[in-house]
Amino acid sequence: MLKSKVTLDCGTQVDGVKVEVALQWCSDAFSDTLLGFVNSIKTIDGGTHMDGFKAALTRTVNALGRKTKALKEGDPNLSGDHIREGLGAIVSVKVSHLVALTSAGVTDCSPSGQP
Repeated sequence: MLKSKVTLDCGTQVDGVKVEVALQWCSDAFSDTLLGFVNSIKTIDGGTHMDGFKAALTRTVNALGRKTKALKEGDPNLSGDHIREGLGAIVSVKVSHLVALTSAGVTDCSPSGQP
């Protein structure tokens, strides 16, 4: 079997929130490896940034499939699990101090990080 890889690296910043994503698909892998970070801290339980990434990836691949006619009119959309098969991804979100202090999860904590 021919082993192939597709790699993509991109990022953007809006309103004090910087997002960087690195993707690599490997044709010889069947599971996905998704890592998420917020302000350089690994988010082992996922988070809204990872949920949004997975939804956006699924929506984008299906839209591209329709646009290029790889998915025909009557074909069902590809599932997120199928799209992420063989995917290695890192999603890094950096939130400025001001934005972090105004989020609900941070305002309920003391400066030491303890509730």
